Amino acid sequence: MLRELTHYRSFGSLSQICKVILCIGRGNCKVGDIATMVSGAYDTRALRVTADLALLSELSVCEVGGRSVAVLTESWEDASSAESLGARLADLLLDRMFSEGVLPRNKIEFDGVSGRYYMPSQYVELRYSSMRNLLIEGGFLSDESGRLYFSTDVKGAAGPVPPSFDGMTPEELLKKLEEDRLAGERAESYVMGFEKKRLGGRNADRIEQVSLLTISAGFDIASFENSYSPCFDRFIEVKAIGRRGFHISSGEIERAVSYRSKYYIYLVELEKTDMADYEPVIVRDPARFFKDNDEWRIVPDGFHITKI
Repeated sequence: MLRELTHYRSFGSLSQICKVILCIGRGNCKVGDIATMVSGAYDTRALRVTADLALLSELSVCEVGGRSVAVLTESWEDASSAESLGARLADLLLDRMFSEGVLPRNKIEFDGVSGRYYMPSQYVELRYSSMRNLLIEGGFLSDESGRLYFSTDVKGAAGPVPPSFDGMTPEELLKKLEEDRLAGERAESYVMGFEKKRLGGRNADRIEQVSLLTISAGFDIASFENSYSPCFDRFIEVKAIGRRGFHISSGEIERAVSYRSKYYIYLVELEKTDMADYEPVIVRDPARFFKDNDEWRIVPDGFHITKI
């Protein structure tokens, strides 16, 4: 990982690293020989060559074998000019910095005035400054007043994409939605078992997991207050919760207002469901419970608009 290379204080310039690649391409050679060929004499830049080789090895550009002999990998054997190598290497480094979170993609913003994507410089840790500087030299980034602007040539898997909800990329949003769906299924399965155990008797087998048939009911599970209830009289909306709380839809709010004391929200912490004594937080009549409740904060996060 790139993090393991941060103990190197400098990799020198991108042009020097390209010279190192060209030297290796001439044939198997030792680190000392490469340093001499790059600088014209064996000097302190040999230490940077060691750092360069570590970086190139991490990026699978070359392999360093016994006695520090470097050999280009097959995909780089056609290395010819420093100019073409610079763009190729910077592109590869940028991709790795994105994939390892060195450049956190969820911090990418869009500048509507210039039409460019950028990231506030503060989100790139100082220990990665040498790698960042290589991208600046390669023209992939520009540092302007505390912002790292991406070149318009930065595209594809490595490059920035239009920000989505909560600063997520579309791929991250889809992944989160799928994770939320699976968490919801687990929470509902837990509540089904919890309700059967709570009720016992004949009503335990009559509980209905409504969510398996429809998502528009406004609740997930139709249950009973006790074993003697003649009909469904406990309507349960299940929420898998974490530190960020939970969302409730307009349809669920409508049902909560309509059913009042017969409507419940079960808040399930999935990481605790394996504990023998765990029970979910049960909120009865949430339309009334959350109203003016100082222990809970309600934040509107969307509006449904229709044309009249």
